[in-house]
Amino acid sequence: MAWRGAWIAEARRRGALALMLLATTLLVLSLSAGCADTLGRPVTVTVAARAADAQGRPAGTFTNRLGWRVSFREARALVGPVYFTETAEASALAWLRHLSPIGVAQAHVAVAQGRVLAEVLEPRVLDLLDPAAELGEARGVSGTCRLLEVHLRAPGTFTPSNPEALPGLNGHGLWVAGTAEREGVRVAFEGGLTLPQEAAELREITNIPVDAVPIDDDTRPALRVDLENWLWNVDFAPLAAAIDPEDPTRPVIIEPGTPAHNAWLRAASARETWHLERQ
Repeated sequence: MAWRGAWIAEARRRGALALMLLATTLLVLSLSAGCADTLGRPVTVTVAARAADAQGRPAGTFTNRLGWRVSFREARALVGPVYFTETAEASALAWLRHLSPIGVAQAHVAVAQGRVLAEVLEPRVLDLLDPAAELGEARGVSGTCRLLEVHLRAPGTFTPSNPEALPGLNGHGLWVAGTAEREGVRVAFEGGLTLPQEAAELREITNIPVDAVPIDDDTRPALRVDLENWLWNVDFAPLAAAIDPEDPTRPVIIEPGTPAHNAWLRAASARETWHLERQ
């Protein structure tokens, strides 16, 4: 009978779901136990912040992809929280979560992505041209960080413990100012970037690979920002066309929605812009 076939199919489906949930639960428990056996010592680590290229040269002047010679005068970002994570130990869990229509509880997602060793929770304005800039204190346990997660914020999305902690952003989440020159044309520019609150994929930069940086009392990790990448694909020609002829030194604003603004937006939220290294 048709009803008997449907009943058998439903029973099989429920049985498969129950087995999959049981396997997932056992895997999560075993991984959690493994993590508990390997917990490191409690640590508090001061994390430096600096702007430099891949060769370690401090941010200053560079030539971008379109031939503009760019010099930074200001570069700031409101960054945090930041998470320092071990390697993912549970690729099998991620595989099960992908297959299972019932999913896995959100609390288990961190297990699939790796154990968080330490974190800097309160956002901070980073003056990326200041060689003494600091992200703040990362609190957690000792271990080796191999994945980094950086969150970019906008003023107004949180209440800082220090009301004076948001200087130089001019109401944005990122701020940049400088000059660009090409073929005798010189453009002074400035502008702000605020990532949309609803665009988590832009504000939360996850799974940034790290080359085995220790998180321990006797180490000083550094968050490195590749500022050249911010403006690598920016064409300053439209900005040059907007120079005030009566005051050519007045900065041209990088307006939201323009090609320059959009190129900066994509670069600011790219994994290639953010790095963790040993100081």
